[in-house]
Amino acid sequence: MFRASLFQIVMLCVFNLTAIAAPPDQAKGPPDRYIVQVTEGSVPGQIGRDVAQYTHGKLVHVYKSAVKGFSIHVPPGLARKDIESQPGVLLVEPDVQVYAVSQTLPTGVNRINADNSSVTGPVDVDIAIIDTGIDVDHPDLNVVGGRHFYSFLGLISFEDDAYDDDNGHGSHCAGIAAAKDDGAGVVGVAPGANLWAVKVLDSSGSGYLSDVIAGIDWVTARAGTIEVANMSLAATANNNAFRTAVQNSVAAGIFYAVAAGNDGKDVYGYDGVLGTSDDVIPAAYPEAATISAMADSDGIPGGLGTSTSYGPDDSFASFSNYSASVVSNNPVDSPGMAIDLLMPGVDIYSCSMNGGYATHSGTSMASPHAAGLAALYIASYGRATSASGVYAIRQALINAGVAQADPDLGLAQEHQNDPDGNKENIGWAGSTEPPSSEPPIADFVGNPKVGEAPLKVFFTDRSTGTVTSWSWNFGDDKGTSTAKNPTYEYTSAGTYTVSLTVTNDNGNDTEIKNDYITVSAPAPVPPVADFSASPTSGDAPLTVSFTDLSTGSPTSWSWDFGDNAGTSTDQNP
Repeated sequence: MFRASLFQIVMLCVFNLTAIAAPPDQAKGPPDRYIVQVTEGSVPGQIGRDVAQYTHGKLVHVYKSAVKGFSIHVPPGLARKDIESQPGVLLVEPDVQVYAVSQTLPTGVNRINADNSSVTGPVDVDIAIIDTGIDVDHPDLNVVGGRHFYSFLGLISFEDDAYDDDNGHGSHCAGIAAAKDDGAGVVGVAPGANLWAVKVLDSSGSGYLSDVIAGIDWVTARAGTIEVANMSLAATANNNAFRTAVQNSVAAGIFYAVAAGNDGKDVYGYDGVLGTSDDVIPAAYPEAATISAMADSDGIPGGLGTSTSYGPDDSFASFSNYSASVVSNNPVDSPGMAIDLLMPGVDIYSCSMNGGYATHSGTSMASPHAAGLAALYIASYGRATSASGVYAIRQALINAGVAQADPDLGLAQEHQNDPDGNKENIGWAGSTEPPSSEPPIADFVGNPKVGEAPLKVFFTDRSTGTVTSWSWNFGDDKGTSTAKNPTYEYTSAGTYTVSLTVTNDNGNDTEIKNDYITVSAPAPVPPVADFSASPTSGDAPLTVSFTDLSTGSPTSWSWDFGDNAGTSTDQNP
């Protein structure tokens, strides 16, 4: 496998390019641009045209594969509620700006052992680079096709076949993942893999989320061909349509590697909670493999190389985002919590536009290392066709990784500086074997009350096969279910042992899980009394009628009939 000469390494220092600036703390888009999801069974294009006609707006993209919906630009003064009021509209969210996550050789390829991969010859795997495009004429890149999605002045969006790179960022990522092993230039992690240029960012390295979703939609429609996608881009926002698009694309069997971001903060934001406006997206999404960055100056472990601008040799890069926690239903188990892997991301030498080469730093560079690892795995063991298959690949890559504290291959012992203490493994090639048969895992949660909130159970499949049956027993209440995610309403308060037995088709692996659920009684409701009549003195008596709506049993009644001085302790006097 080709390695850079000393002359080339010296030259890359001379021609180092400036990294793209980091995105602002809160992503913003132009006013009056929205991303719209439509209701189940609706035709996105028709609903989009109807909304455009009603609002006198401009229909931009129509999404059919990764998410059902469209994006639209409406005239100034129209409110979000004007779109929400239209038939077939499910959810309306503002469009936001996204940015290439700011930015060598083969030091990265060497550091993760990719040059010793068992895969020989060009890697016959298809990788989509969702970015600034790819230099289609670059001699080191095997570009087989692509598409261009873009907005003009933030007002009108288009798509065409002009997916050539006019920034360099996308070509750089493409080279890291898949530059050819041809004895010239650089070599990628998965040499010669088929590259698809999905251009969604402009010459400045920025673009709109609506364009990125259009790119994901295009990739998802080609899930029969494309196995891996890389997104070295980010925004700070919460957007349901974006996550839904990623979820559905993963469900189609596409592995997504995404950059953790370069803000030196938690991918879940300052509040540490997924699903809020300070999330770094798509890095926060559990469905994607999120990749942090390390500094490595010499391509080998040991911490003996020169120091870099972002930390000593073999250390956690000072700019890299991290993860202090992870959601309970994360589909993989990683010591890095919401981060899958740590990859080289400082002073990475790779391809650029106009047939050239450049050096950049950032989690943008770390992410395509992981995309390349996924391609190597798929070349050896086959692609995924479902979300569970994608998660199995992610878990295999995590399991094959090297611990940061490994004395021989990890970060330098004096540079154990992962800021959150949750030390994701360093990605490693050459030993990514399929995971052994693993039973499924189930989680169920709830705080049910009698006759009120039902118990909700959520099944999480982490097995290496396909689950074929679920068997639930809800305890002494004698309820059972064979549904995947059932609901169950208890009839009396108490503590119940809930049991779940799950079986998959990978050697008939079975997992049995038992846990306790405490069912509380409804909150007490006071009794209600009602009395009505218009008695005449010496004629019709006052009649009172008591109605008990409480949750207990009334023990006493005390009536006072006013100035007449009459009283009673009967229930209905």
